[in-house]
Amino acid sequence: MSDIENEQKAREDVTHDLMFIAEKVRAHPENLEKSQVPAMKKKKTTVLTKIVQQYVTLFGHKDFCSSEWYRNKGLTKESGPEDIRTDVGGTKIELVKEIKYLGILLDTKLNFQNHVNQACNRAKKILIALRKKLFKTWNPPVAESLHTIYRCAVVPILAYASEIWSPRLHLSKIKRKIYSVYGLASKIIIGGYSSCSHEAAGVVAGLPPLDLALWQVTCKKKLKKEPAANYLDQQIIRSDFENFRQINEYLNLVTLDVWQLRWETSSKGRVTYKFFPTIPSLPRTSLSRLSTQTLTGHGPFQIHLHRIEKVKVMLASAATSATILCTGYSTAPYLTRTAPDCSNMRAAK
Repeated sequence: MSDIENEQKAREDVTHDLMFIAEKVRAHPENLEKSQVPAMKKKKTTVLTKIVQQYVTLFGHKDFCSSEWYRNKGLTKESGPEDIRTDVGGTKIELVKEIKYLGILLDTKLNFQNHVNQACNRAKKILIALRKKLFKTWNPPVAESLHTIYRCAVVPILAYASEIWSPRLHLSKIKRKIYSVYGLASKIIIGGYSSCSHEAAGVVAGLPPLDLALWQVTCKKKLKKEPAANYLDQQIIRSDFENFRQINEYLNLVTLDVWQLRWETSSKGRVTYKFFPTIPSLPRTSLSRLSTQTLTGHGPFQIHLHRIEKVKVMLASAATSATILCTGYSTAPYLTRTAPDCSNMRAAK
């Protein structure tokens, strides 16, 4: 037998062996750990890719790793096997990117972004429906009811199964989604403009940030089942407290401390910070819409109207007239605390 025939036969034998291993992996992935083939002891998602690389290294056969071959074997050149079909009782189990199990959307990367998006959309539907009803009938007693709805309806929707997905709360996409719900609820409660920041609306309403509230709910759930749980990088041990009420009070104090630090270091809501440098320990329900405009700075004030291009008067020219200052063409802190010609207006109010 000539050298050419020997090389061709060796090529055919290796091809047959490699294809046999590939089919074995696809048909019986549960036997990977029992197999004596070294490459098959690793994860099934990388075995076929390594087989292809070994074949190409030995023979440089381009047809073996062509797009059509990858597609027929359920592979991609970048990530290896993507769709390894499994038969269970004659039924084909397909590979999907996400699946809903017990109300939780599980995705392939386990980042739970789709689950959080779905929960936030459900919460927003409730809040938007309330905003439409309360657009003309908002008043302080209604604000107290909105606090109850937020605490008993909105937060539980987002906190469902939070023990599973709460480790992903630090992701920026998830945090932005949660903050959008938090900002919408706060602005509805205080009757404020949508242009004011989430941080300022939350401080005026007396609502702790929603991510901190979710961390707190998750910690309480775990402490009911386990002897210890983590809360904001702190380990809370259940045996250190006499009862669960003390645990709840301690978690509230830690939440207030973290919220205060965020409020002091934030770059948003600085007008509100001049009125409320300290965050509230209880929800606020006695604010009117006019007081909300003053406290947030989003109202008939020169600096705000000029920023949103509602007026064309320059700040320098407006500052030369005390009459203009008293009619609202300056900042809210100046009018309420400093402007000398507005002292009678402040005393009347």
